[in-house]
Amino acid sequence: MTKMRNVRKLSALMCLLLAVGPTAVLSAPIADVESLAKRQATHSNTDAASVMGAGIPDGPNFNQGDFFSTSSDEHHDEHHDADCDEDEHNDDSPSSPSSSSSSNTDGASFMNAGIPDGPSYNDGDFFSTSNDESRNAGDGDNGSQSGFSTSTDAGDFATFGIPDGPSASFGKFFHHDYEETHSEQPETTHIPEPTPPTPPTSEVPAPVPPPAPPAPAPEAPAPAPPAPAPAPPLIIPVPAVERP
Repeated sequence: MTKMRNVRKLSALMCLLLAVGPTAVLSAPIADVESLAKRQATHSNTDAASVMGAGIPDGPNFNQGDFFSTSSDEHHDEHHDADCDEDEHNDDSPSSPSSSSSSNTDGASFMNAGIPDGPSYNDGDFFSTSNDESRNAGDGDNGSQSGFSTSTDAGDFATFGIPDGPSASFGKFFHHDYEETHSEQPETTHIPEPTPPTPPTSEVPAPVPPPAPPAPAPEAPAPAPPAPAPAPPLIIPVPAVERP
């Protein structure tokens, strides 16, 4: 009888939880979301190697191997403000997107041969390179920034020797690195400040003198004297000539 009562109580409790549970869950307060972020990350890695060895106990031996490895990482973030206007939401443009990527590549090989208590020979080479790139578009207060860097190392070596005898070693090494950064200031609109009005002066302005009278017009020239009358014509009498 006690077991049956416990089963009934358990069934009633389960029904109560199922009836009240969804309502309680739906009525629980949800924290305000001020920003939405979209993040994406990608990683890849590749390794490869090969090894070969041969030898005779207490006799000559030979070993050779190669190794290769590469890896890359990418990260991309987009940050959206939830309190933007509807137009900004419809634009669906990230306010401050940023991205970064990196890659590494390594390679090496080796070879050795020798005879116990006898001559031996070893050589090897290696190669390594890395690249890093980052970019931040910034926002209205901070400008965009970008950077790039790369590094390369390479080298090889060789040794030859005889126990209690001559030996020789050779090697070369190369290193190169490069770094570049770039930044841009945000574009700002310059609003000219209004010029305050000039306060009125309390001094009385000095009177302006009247304009000078116009200069008198020059006198008219005197009329020219009349021209003298022409002289009368000169008449010379001619005597009459008598005819025979």
